[in-house]
Amino acid sequence: MKITIKEDSKSHQSLQGLAQACLDNYVLPMYKIIQRAANNDFTVLFASEGKKKTGFIAGYGQENKMHIWLFGVLPSKRGKGVGKELLKKFHSLASKKGYNAVNTITFNKYPQKIVLSVKSGYKITGTKFIP
Repeated sequence: MKITIKEDSKSHQSLQGLAQACLDNYVLPMYKIIQRAANNDFTVLFASEGKKKTGFIAGYGQENKMHIWLFGVLPSKRGKGVGKELLKKFHSLASKKGYNAVNTITFNKYPQKIVLSVKSGYKITGTKFIP
C-alpha cells in the first residue's frame, strides 16, 4: 500500500496516541506536546496507509537547524520505508523553512532508528551514558 505523508501540527491527540503506540513503554503527557508546540516552526508529519496512521515525526526550529523531537513507526510497519519517507519529507520542509541542518537525539533501545539515521546521512556527534 502507498505511504502518504501529511503535515498536521495541530493534531495533538493523534500525536500523543501514535507516539505511545510506536515508542516502547513511552508515556507522552499532553503538557509536553503543548510546550513543544510553542517552539518556532513546530512541525508534525503523519505517515498513513489508507486511513490508518502508521508513523510520525515531530520537531521544531532551533537557531539555524530543525530538531527532531519525536519520531516513531508502528512496530508492524518498521523496515518498510515509512521512517525513511518521514525523514525525507521532514528534511524537505526544514529546507523550505530556511534551516540548513536537522539534528536528533536517539537511544540504544531504538537500534533501527540509529541505523536509519546513519543511512540518511546523520553524523554521530556525541554519546552519553544513561544508567
